[in-house]
Amino acid sequence: MTVEEIKPAKKIRLFIAINLPHGIKDRIEDCRRKLAPQLHAKSVRWTRSEQVHITLKFIGYVTDDSVGAITDALTEACQRTGPLRLKAEGLGCFPRVRSPRVLWVGIAGDVPPLLALQKRIDTDIAQWAEPEKREFTPHLTLARLKEPRPKDLRAIEQFIEANEAAQFGEWQARQIDLMQSVLSPAGATYRCLASVALQ
Repeated sequence: MTVEEIKPAKKIRLFIAINLPHGIKDRIEDCRRKLAPQLHAKSVRWTRSEQVHITLKFIGYVTDDSVGAITDALTEACQRTGPLRLKAEGLGCFPRVRSPRVLWVGIAGDVPPLLALQKRIDTDIAQWAEPEKREFTPHLTLARLKEPRPKDLRAIEQFIEANEAAQFGEWQARQIDLMQSVLSPAGATYRCLASVALQ
């Protein structure tokens, strides 16, 4: 009789997201192309257009055998939510325009139920990731900035002012996605492990 070898659980890096329709990603990419030539390349790390999403929760590293239980918890959190009508509009930055670290596209529409959903997710997956201490602000990360030069700061401020009412599109979010992030020297790649309907 042979004893089957038991493989140790593998660690994977997870986050929970609402992904976007391609049309909205394309309009955000058009916006990025207008700003990019005005900034020093070493001062900014752009989000690839195919990876733009609303992050509802960053989980971090867990064992791969946790995926089923996390998906079950998300299914419970999504009960009685229903599809969300959301809009991508305007530009801004964290923490403020004069010292930007994150350049973002804003989210409008069914924001109150989106905030309630994020809070339920935060509570229901607490055994895998600590609840957030900061208030959740839904957004789409366009770029991360590192030590921008004065010229970059002026360009960003002017671009935000010119595009504070920019409209990138509206969509109905019908699901949330449990995403795996695989890090490499070339950057992160994303893979959807499970989708949970907003019912």
